[in-house]
Amino acid sequence: MVATQKETAIISGKAFWTKLNRKDEFSDKYQMDIGNLSEKSREVLTSHGVMFKNKDDDRGEFVTAKTRYNVPVMNSDKELMDADTLIGNGSDVRVKVAFNKNHAFSDKYGTSLYLNKVQVIELVQYGKDDFDDDDDI
Repeated sequence: MVATQKETAIISGKAFWTKLNRKDEFSDKYQMDIGNLSEKSREVLTSHGVMFKNKDDDRGEFVTAKTRYNVPVMNSDKELMDADTLIGNGSDVRVKVAFNKNHAFSDKYGTSLYLNKVQVIELVQYGKDDFDDDDDI
């Protein structure tokens, strides 16, 4: 039996709710939301039948890519990053996704995305303190 090769694309945007060093407790998969998508990314995703989500938050229109497997994460120089590096919301990323057009809910939810690889262009540290020591409360 020959495995079929899925179509892939590289999309650009900002990372949100990234869970690459542990699986999401609800989906039991590694995943990330990609929001604030570039216009070219939006065009490619739309052409493959991907439907965008929108929760009226910082993500804007976004997509969620998931996988059961560990995901290679590289920095802007394409060097592997430490697996324990936490990617904070708003990090600029390029993400290699594969299209899953043949799933049970594609008519209702559109094409789903497999998460293949992540390149962090500009890292926003997860957990950075939002308060300065000099802030008055």
